Amino acid sequence: MSQQSRDSRAEEKSGDRRTSDARPAAENATELRTKKIIAILGACTAVLGLLTAVLGVVNVRVNQQKDQAEGQVESLSGEVSSLSEQTAKLKTERDTLVLDIDGLRKERDTLRQELDEATSGDGGSSSDGTPPKLIYLADEQMLRGSTPERGAANVGGETYVHSISIAQGYGRSEAKEVYVEYDLRSPYTKFTATLGLSDKNRNANRVVKFEVIVDQEVIREVTLAAGKSERVDVSVADGQRLRLQMTFFRPADASGYDDNDTAVWGDAALRI
Repeated sequence: MSQQSRDSRAEEKSGDRRTSDARPAAENATELRTKKIIAILGACTAVLGLLTAVLGVVNVRVNQQKDQAEGQVESLSGEVSSLSEQTAKLKTERDTLVLDIDGLRKERDTLRQELDEATSGDGGSSSDGTPPKLIYLADEQMLRGSTPERGAANVGGETYVHSISIAQGYGRSEAKEVYVEYDLRSPYTKFTATLGLSDKNRNANRVVKFEVIVDQEVIREVTLAAGKSERVDVSVADGQRLRLQMTFFRPADASGYDDNDTAVWGDAALRI
């Protein structure tokens, strides 16, 4: 065998040894990579399991809070319904009370009128024994002065159906005087009325002086603040002209008059 053949065989054997040594190294590297991948997958699986558990706990808490919120909403809805029913009931009771109050006021006004017609300062009857006749100024024509508003008016929380109400009108002086006059040529004997400022007045400090004047003679004078009232019953026998005069005083703390200020002669009437 030649030297060249021996060298070739030696080289082949050396190559076989190198190939044999490279295979275990590659297998080891692959095995390491596989183990790493398995380890990573295991860690991911563990994390996913933990996240799943946390998500389950969160879902339970969310469902619990949702159930609590729904229960509270149902409870509040029930309370709202109950309050609505109570409100409706109270409104009905209020309306009923208003009707009752209106009815009582009408009965009171009727009784007051009957009392006025049945009684007078001279014993409740004329000289011939017949009941006195009541003439409301709201139904009569005035002679001159400020045109009054006729009909129901409220003074001190009371309603007077047959009233004349006179506004002070515009003005900024310290005292504003207005009046209205009526004819007394019929055989009238008495003048009656309840005096006061209308409850519509916005300023509680208003003051008004009321004067009953017969043939230029003051026979009754009353000064009243807002919210106050006073009944007058005076003789007008043998008089020719009745003048109802009002003086509106400006309070010290007021810059001027309010044209809503109104003096009321409640159920103002003349008796025959």
